[in-house]
Amino acid sequence: MSRMRFGIFMAPFHPAGINPTILLDGDLELIEHLDKLGFEEAWIGEHHSAGSEIIASPEIFIAAAAQRTRRIKLGSGVISASYHNPLWVAERAPKPEDAFQPAQKRELEIDDTELHERMRKGLSMTAGADLLLLCAWCYAYRGEHDDARFAYRQSKDREGSQRLDVAMPKLAQWVEEYRKEHPDIDQPETEEP
Repeated sequence: MSRMRFGIFMAPFHPAGINPTILLDGDLELIEHLDKLGFEEAWIGEHHSAGSEIIASPEIFIAAAAQRTRRIKLGSGVISASYHNPLWVAERAPKPEDAFQPAQKRELEIDDTELHERMRKGLSMTAGADLLLLCAWCYAYRGEHDDARFAYRQSKDREGSQRLDVAMPKLAQWVEEYRKEHPDIDQPETEEP
């Protein structure tokens, strides 16, 4: 019989009127304690509500918690894209662990390639055209042109800004320049034999 595994979703609810620094430190201590107890994972919620729900950026909290823990898997319960610049969300999403050095290297159950592929498929199924174009820009900036091409092509079948040149002029300019540098980007995907 396999052992029971435990995890937590930590919605950042706190009593109003207490110093947020003290509350956040208490949340970090809780994650530390759960790690020592053998909890498998902790999911951190994002909330914006003037003093009682105080984790507005789960990625920053996760980075701080990773400094204090050894084994527990940390993740965001949600990133509310409507509260953030979609470009920054796309840049932070692939590997937040790159932003810090954890106390001990964590072993992932899936490798980076599989994780990236899962994220790519999930994003391509749910994101709108604007976010997909922002992702294409991020991929191209990092030199990942196959992924940039994939995100760009996926954006063509989605709803988005009718006038990207007005909504996001720098992104619209990049799209035009990238299309000139990579004329094959508008060609349909070829099936591999």
